[in-house]
Amino acid sequence: MSAVKTQTWELEEQTRVEMSREYLNFGESLFADDEGKDVHFHAKDGTATAHSCVLRAVSTVFRQMLSGEMSEGRSKKIELPDMTRAELVFFLRLLYTGQVDEVDWGGNCGTPSFQVTVPEDAEPANASLLNGIYTAAGTFRGAPKFLNSNQVLLYRGSDDESGGPYWKLSWKEDGDEEDDEDEEE
Repeated sequence: MSAVKTQTWELEEQTRVEMSREYLNFGESLFADDEGKDVHFHAKDGTATAHSCVLRAVSTVFRQMLSGEMSEGRSKKIELPDMTRAELVFFLRLLYTGQVDEVDWGGNCGTPSFQVTVPEDAEPANASLLNGIYTAAGTFRGAPKFLNSNQVLLYRGSDDESGGPYWKLSWKEDGDEEDDEDEEE
């Protein structure tokens, strides 16, 4: 029997919570589970797969598409001829884990721009904020960083992160600029 690795947090002086690393990395483990994936996305240059239960859980559009009488629900095939396989894998990892990984770009980190489209009911940021073309915007910690027209920053996290580094998104909320102005006065 293998030992379970745990992460401990101090929430209050006398409260301790232990969680297994397997639980903390559940999204990444699920993303890597190719055997259980039952939906096939057909892109212009290849196929990517996902779990229908995950897609239905995160998006009402996918729920309707995969649960009803639509052809996608019966065939478990979704045609996306305007997307590349790399774009689909990028989207799916972000959907499953909340992170992106540069290996999904297949060595194309030097690509000057790429299109990101998330479901309309995306959380915690809405789709209108995250969607768009992300263009190269220099480097951060030696890794490329990208910006979209809404100034959403995509950058690589720290090498010190457990299981990382991971790619992260950063943006200002609607009230953030007003808070900055108040501080300057």
